[in-house]
Amino acid sequence: MESIEVEFTFTSESFAKAQVHIMFRYLKTGWVKWAILLGVALWLGSTFYFGGLKIPEMAKTLIWIPLFLAMWWVIFRWLSKRNFAKFPTLQHPIRYLFKEENVHLSTSSSDSVIQWDTFQKAEEAKDFLLLYQNAFMASPLLKIGFRNETELERFRLLLQSKGLLPG
Repeated sequence: MESIEVEFTFTSESFAKAQVHIMFRYLKTGWVKWAILLGVALWLGSTFYFGGLKIPEMAKTLIWIPLFLAMWWVIFRWLSKRNFAKFPTLQHPIRYLFKEENVHLSTSSSDSVIQWDTFQKAEEAKDFLLLYQNAFMASPLLKIGFRNETELERFRLLLQSKGLLPG
């Protein structure tokens, strides 16, 4: 198999988009979602049970949940952009060379070889692909880093052959 090369440079916007996507994916799956739902259910139930709010007043207080989530999203996006500015290595080109045996990663300050079994799964979003090392950590690959659509399709097939991307 011929190797697939991907090279890109993050912008603060593309880095923030990837970070927010990873965080939302984590919140939508796993125990965090259930903890949030349980917390809301307990709050509503205890408030209603102890007579603090009747149903119409309770509905009015529910506006705070989407407001809290929107505020969290704005803060998280701001933190992602701030972190991008703090780490100059993110602002330099990142180069991946995907081979059948392994993955070679080059940045302005390091070179490393990553074995395929390091990755647990892959996911495709609109502007990037994510290679997950675990539930919390993913490496985003910007789609603009592929030479053309054919290379991107070859990469999808490689990920499928490694069992990382559903077919």
